[in-house]
Amino acid sequence: MEDRCIKVSLETAKKWYNGNIPALKELALTVYNTAELSVKNIHEMINEILNNKDVFFLTDTQEVQLRALHNRKDDNISAPKMLRIIALYYNRAWRKTTENTGYFLERRNVKDGYDWVERWSVRYHQAVNYPCIAYFRTETDAQKAIEYLKMLGKLDALYTDL
Repeated sequence: MEDRCIKVSLETAKKWYNGNIPALKELALTVYNTAELSVKNIHEMINEILNNKDVFFLTDTQEVQLRALHNRKDDNISAPKMLRIIALYYNRAWRKTTENTGYFLERRNVKDGYDWVERWSVRYHQAVNYPCIAYFRTETDAQKAIEYLKMLGKLDALYTDL
């Protein structure tokens, strides 16, 4: 029997993977891996946040901003704004206070052999809460944010894309 190839967009494969038809789910997994299929794009995150306001703790300002992004359906979202959306998505109702630990992304110079290189790492604050920092509830979620922004090519624009 002759093998044939098909082209399937990531969005279509995600629909198949998350659907109720096992054959389509299996077909999606032949084209993409589980990690690729389970990653949500920023608009899916925004939709989930807006549709589950009882799960997410949103201020009125955040809701207005998210609705504007949702209605705009524009992929040109700045890296810092994207980081805040990702943090809101992962944190659900959790908020950073001076009473808990919050994890954040930091660009640091580290020695690699004889050279100094810039690397992104996850750091934490315990007794302080800076409103300008996007905090994550867990170190794992902060690391996922690094990988997500790296995948989109937005990681290096995090502190320059305002």
